Amino acid sequence: MERVKHIVVLMLENRSFDHMLGHLAHNGLDPIAESHQNELVVRGHQLPPFKSHALKGGADITVDPAHSHREVTRQLTGKVGDLVHDQIDMSGFVQSYYKGMKSTYDRLNVPLYIDDVAEIMGYQTANTVPVLSRMAKQFTTCTRWFSSVPGETFPNRLFAHGAQSAGRVSRLRGRQGLQYEHSTTFSTLSKHRIPWAVYAGDVPQAAVYADLNDAFKNRFNRLSEFFDDVRQNRLPAYSFLEPRHFVGCDSQHPPHGVGPGEQLLARVYTALVSNRRVWESVLFLVVWDEHGGFFDREKPPLTTPPIPGQQAADATFGFDILGVRVPAVVVSPFVEAGSVSPTVFDHSCIVRTVFDAFDIPGHLTERDKHAASLLPLLTRESPRDPPSPARRSLVVQGDADTIDGTPPVVVLDDFQQSLIELAHSYDERRSAAPTRALAAPGMAPGIALERLVGNFQRDHLGSAARRREEDELWVASR
Repeated sequence: MERVKHIVVLMLENRSFDHMLGHLAHNGLDPIAESHQNELVVRGHQLPPFKSHALKGGADITVDPAHSHREVTRQLTGKVGDLVHDQIDMSGFVQSYYKGMKSTYDRLNVPLYIDDVAEIMGYQTANTVPVLSRMAKQFTTCTRWFSSVPGETFPNRLFAHGAQSAGRVSRLRGRQGLQYEHSTTFSTLSKHRIPWAVYAGDVPQAAVYADLNDAFKNRFNRLSEFFDDVRQNRLPAYSFLEPRHFVGCDSQHPPHGVGPGEQLLARVYTALVSNRRVWESVLFLVVWDEHGGFFDREKPPLTTPPIPGQQAADATFGFDILGVRVPAVVVSPFVEAGSVSPTVFDHSCIVRTVFDAFDIPGHLTERDKHAASLLPLLTRESPRDPPSPARRSLVVQGDADTIDGTPPVVVLDDFQQSLIELAHSYDERRSAAPTRALAAPGMAPGIALERLVGNFQRDHLGSAARRREEDELWVASR
């Protein structure tokens, strides 16, 4: 599609569709109501049902909800074991959260008040996520975008880049973490000499691919350089944005709040609409990698396995069921305001869309071969102006690089620990003087995390200036 010259993807962390956008009621959408509920039995006693409810603002979750494949199976079916599609009834979110919350509170020797478990059923409102809500009402809301795997962050982000997760529902551990070698959107774009970049808030998960090591010389840049490239009309054909996962975390990964992520979303949107040349040629997707354990009412559908007959190496699972539904909004001057798409999407649709937009033949796996493209959502013949009410609403005061009041990260979640292991891998492979990445999980001083991020970006992220020079050579050669 010639009118789409730039695709920009911002992938945030660990929120379900109903948790973030279930309150929407425009254009025939069915807002979530208190009729949706989960039950819980404690010590043989059936408790009153825990109902979905609107959050009032402030902290939305106390403990990072579990989202391993085992726990997602519990959330979907109310029990652990093999995931069977016919048994999915979305009944186990409270049960799973209670289990994780009790384990955490027992370890800290803190009393657990059973009413606190209800927070997993809470959902945001237009008052708590005004940026995302306004954007959804002004552009296209995808109401059936599901995570690619019923499980954690790593396999789902791998599907966004390569339409597969290397046959796993969990991440590789330790020094194996840099051994993903399957083809990706990035490697395919390089093969066709189509400019691309990963813009990283700190340590990017997209760095896990062994075949992208050399790309760090050019194509993995700081997130701040995305805004420079937009202003200077130097935006590559494909841009993948990763938020900050550590200090000043704006990824929205629990237990961090949604506010800093809202601010990041506003900055990206504002940058794109502020340059008319970019605005009139962009498709911007904001999507979340997985549901993070939060309740959603929509049963995930069956899907095409990326490799026929493939079974997960770390679970009894054939990659034939999608994960829990996540928020996704498509922003473009070529979509109608307030439009809603009921098409089934998953993260492999990102791969399909990139291939279709830039006339790349073929596919990476059977999953993206059969995936829906986002391009049919662009139904307008001519671009529309950025909606002025949305633009006013989406401008958030302050610089996301200096978020006042955000405490330094101290307790590392599993995903943050995986990124530290990734930093170790790069230190060992690429540094003459390895950075002092954190070696131990658990408690870590905020200042050490700041040093880790600074050293990683200094030693391992590439030069945007060199990437831009290469972009010009690639474009001239095509």
